[in-house]
Amino acid sequence: MLLSNSLLFKMNTLFPEFWYGWMKPWEHFVPVDFLNYEREEDFLDDLNEKIDWADSHPEEARKIANHSTHFALHQLREIDVLCYVFRLMLEYHDRMVSSPKILPTPTPQESDSNETKEEEPLSNAREHEIGVEVTDAFGRGGKPFAA
Repeated sequence: MLLSNSLLFKMNTLFPEFWYGWMKPWEHFVPVDFLNYEREEDFLDDLNEKIDWADSHPEEARKIANHSTHFALHQLREIDVLCYVFRLMLEYHDRMVSSPKILPTPTPQESDSNETKEEEPLSNAREHEIGVEVTDAFGRGGKPFAA
């Protein structure tokens, strides 16, 4: 949306993207405060006021739209995203409690096999430390993290 060269009405969120903090309200977007209203009508009133403002201030709205496009072109490059992911993986590594298990690469004969094997349920000898029982994507019960 930032590259559309259109005015962006951005709501606050519980799950921000890593680059949200780099953007400035009223410079890169028109802020819409969704989380601080108790009633939906109050939020809609605020949104309508912001839309009316944009309609009555076309030059300022165009400038904000241009700034958001410029921001996307110059701050959200592929290298910026890769640097963020690299730093995220370093942080994740620092928080790991055990070493990852590297599985062997299957040979072509193994990967071409049509045989299906029943998977073992998930297990973890340290379940008492985690205190959570997990189901896998198919709803099968088990314990987190294969040992």
